[in-house]
Amino acid sequence: MQTTITTVGTSLLTNSGRPWEGWRRRQPLPDPAAVDSWLQDADRKKASAEIHTWLKLGILDEPRRHRLRLVHTNSVDGRFCAQRLQTWAKRRDIECTVEEILGLGTESEAGFNLGLAELARKLAVSVDSARAGGVAIAATGGFKAEIAVANLVGALLNAPVHYIYEDFEHLVTIDPLPISLDPVELRSGCGAALLAKFAEAEKAEGGRPPLLRRSEIASMLAQEPRLDLYLETEEMDGEDYVALNPIGEIARSLLDAPAAEWPPASERQPADKKALSGLPHHRPKGWEAIVDKLARNPYVTSIRCEAGRRGGTSRIGPASGSETDVEVLIADGAAPPLGLRVSTTARTAAKRDLILRHLKQKIKF
Repeated sequence: MQTTITTVGTSLLTNSGRPWEGWRRRQPLPDPAAVDSWLQDADRKKASAEIHTWLKLGILDEPRRHRLRLVHTNSVDGRFCAQRLQTWAKRRDIECTVEEILGLGTESEAGFNLGLAELARKLAVSVDSARAGGVAIAATGGFKAEIAVANLVGALLNAPVHYIYEDFEHLVTIDPLPISLDPVELRSGCGAALLAKFAEAEKAEGGRPPLLRRSEIASMLAQEPRLDLYLETEEMDGEDYVALNPIGEIARSLLDAPAAEWPPASERQPADKKALSGLPHHRPKGWEAIVDKLARNPYVTSIRCEAGRRGGTSRIGPASGSETDVEVLIADGAAPPLGLRVSTTARTAAKRDLILRHLKQKIKF
């Protein structure tokens, strides 16, 4: 099941064209039942930035094949919007969970950076736990700083990041960076000791992000000053405390993440990969060029027709019930959509996802 981690903003409340138009932060919130009722029949492109993004990703075409994880700020309006979107999704048979990021609110400027670090950590954990079934980040909603952190987490942890603005019709996708980053100063010596101390404190706190007294790690910082780049300092009761900042959380996730290894290339010739018996008489425009690109990809082994595919939006994603195959839907709005099942040289979902991202760079729907 494909998981889409979605940062939630307040476009549901603040955009024009809704019964509560003119609402402003710190005003009383609309009645939840009234919002749920309005959302039922609202234009999906205008209902909210998050729903618009899900529409473009094809999630609404096959809802039972998708899972949503909504991440929202520690604020009344952020919580409200996430809950309304969760209700909307569940009514459409989309599995949906909600998670609040502590500290990431509008009330405390001092704690906001710590909230961003917690966001980076939560996103990294979510990406890692959902990787087997395919995972992406929809970063349309939320503060600009949230979107920046989401982009960085996705780029470094091999998850594509999607976003769309309300006035745009095209989805923008940021693919993972084709490089690996190695924070060597955290792998041994004082860096490893620092991460171990945070891990020990986190365990003692029951999994909550810990704060350490700066005096406890002063000797480590004196020996390796670069470690300060990964820390955020907060003063409490006249004493300095530190936590991992967003870069520190991402660096820790990079150390835990396995290195990406590409599967072997196929030895088959492009023409031999096309097993397209059963092609429908009417086909979408441009289908042959897409098939040719698929066949030329070194990690593709075969391309077959898959009857019964529905939906009006062209897309490419992981195949249902398989850790190695990819599904492609080609649609032009005129002819019936053409579904393709693409087999790859991958033997695990993680390697299939590497190939999938490679294909998305070549086939831009």
